[in-house]
Amino acid sequence: LYRKRANTAAEELVEGVEDMQITYGEDTTQVSVATCPEDGCSANAYVDADAVANWNRVVSVRLTLFMRTPSTRVGVGGDGRIRKTFTTTIAVRNRL
Repeated sequence: LYRKRANTAAEELVEGVEDMQITYGEDTTQVSVATCPEDGCSANAYVDADAVANWNRVVSVRLTLFMRTPSTRVGVGGDGRIRKTFTTTIAVRNRL
């Protein structure tokens, strides 16, 4: 996982990230645009950015990192790496 700022070289933040996925939690059950927390809104669908029907209904963000060990001599099969998935869901505070 890298970051790049302005005209500087890319800087590695986290080693071993094979893939990162971001999905957005929409509350699609409300008749009108959700006013949280009064109406108890919560995400009932997680979709990619290009599939968000209404950004005003996004109440959370789910981040998934697919990680692997840097060494190739720790796993028992394939390329000898251990892989693990980490997922966290973050509430969008101005929506809840």
